Amino acid sequence: MEIVIGLIIGLAVAAGVYWIGRREIAGVRADTSHMREQLEEAKRAAQQLEVDKATAENEQQARIREADTLRTERDEARKAEEQREQELSEANANLSRIEADHAARLDEMNTFRAELEDRFKGIASSVTQSTREDFIKEFRGLTSEETAKSVERMDKTVKPLMESIEKLDKQSQQMEQVRQKAYGSVEEMIAGTGRQLNELNLTTTGLRQALSAPQQRGRWGELTLERVLEVSGMLEHVTYERQHHTPGEDGAVRPDAIIHMPRELTVPVDAKAPLTSYLEAHDAPDDSQQRAALEQHARSLMGHARQLGSKSYADAIEGQSPDFVVLFLPAETILDAAMTAQPSIWEDAWTRHRVLIATPGLLIALLRTIGVAWQQEEIQRNAQDIADAAKLLYERLGTFTKHVDGVGGALDRAVKAYNDSVGSLERRVLPQARRMEELGAVGDGQRISDPRVLDSSTRQLNAPELNAGSD
Repeated sequence: MEIVIGLIIGLAVAAGVYWIGRREIAGVRADTSHMREQLEEAKRAAQQLEVDKATAENEQQARIREADTLRTERDEARKAEEQREQELSEANANLSRIEADHAARLDEMNTFRAELEDRFKGIASSVTQSTREDFIKEFRGLTSEETAKSVERMDKTVKPLMESIEKLDKQSQQMEQVRQKAYGSVEEMIAGTGRQLNELNLTTTGLRQALSAPQQRGRWGELTLERVLEVSGMLEHVTYERQHHTPGEDGAVRPDAIIHMPRELTVPVDAKAPLTSYLEAHDAPDDSQQRAALEQHARSLMGHARQLGSKSYADAIEGQSPDFVVLFLPAETILDAAMTAQPSIWEDAWTRHRVLIATPGLLIALLRTIGVAWQQEEIQRNAQDIADAAKLLYERLGTFTKHVDGVGGALDRAVKAYNDSVGSLERRVLPQARRMEELGAVGDGQRISDPRVLDSSTRQLNAPELNAGSD
């Protein structure tokens, strides 16, 4: 009985353990499934983040391209506006000239009309001097021939007057047509200028909106700096580096470019585009607010110069560096606006903070000068290599001269030994051989011929350079 009870208790315990184990396993499986779902969800979120990141980068590139397009359209609209203003100025000048000519013609016509009136008044007064009866009697007393002559004289007198009047009328009509045409051209030019101004305002508004974000302004400055470096003929990773990171005491020093100069010198370049106060000055409703915005713009630019001067690039950047920094502005108008409020800002930034404020034109000139310095360095290096090669060639030529002199001496000694051998042969060997011929021991065709003596000798090296080299 106790065994049965023990078995029942054991089975109950085993069932409880099994049930608890299954519940734990089910919980672990549920947790595992939940964790897998969370992992899948995290993966999907990461993929979505990658997609969002790529979309944001594409949108940023599109905004940059849109900013470039807007800037190009603004420049074209500005050129068109300047051309319209020039045409309007020329039209105004032509209109003024036409009006002056018209006024002169009117004066002439008025003078001529006054003269005509005086003449007609004279004729009328001469007619009224005699009475009507006297005039009738005089007219009746005239013959038909005299009447015809009087009419002819009257025609000759009146006809030039009528021709002059008709000519003046035609000239007046022509001048009126020219004036109407000129006024029509001026009105058309004014309307076209208005349309161009509206387009320019739209372009300027779009460009202002595109450059309102600090990140877009910074990207604009960096792109302009890259173009200036490319136009100047600089080679990346050779004569300059972009986005150079250098650890410093207050964090990483990150100039937009590092220009390399001969003798391991470097020039750091930081691109800045302070446009907030500049745009406020452009939109200012009156002169006082515009002046205040320009002064704030100058202070902002001077603050950037002060900040760059305090970074101590010369100490932070590896290698030897000049004691100045280039503050690059992507547009000439940014510096012009600051100099309007503070004319000495360029000199102050240089003398106080050793910061050179450079616009694209000035930076191109500086980079071209650095390029010339690189060319001179290359020429000097090549000249030194040529001098070293010439020195080595001269030394080797001296060694070669010694060898040639030794060969000549050996040849002289060989000739002398040959002649000595020939002399010994003639004095000691050939007499015994000829004696054998006389005794008939050798046939006629086997007679030994006389050996040839060498009289030539080698030429001595007498050039002073070779002798000096051999010494």
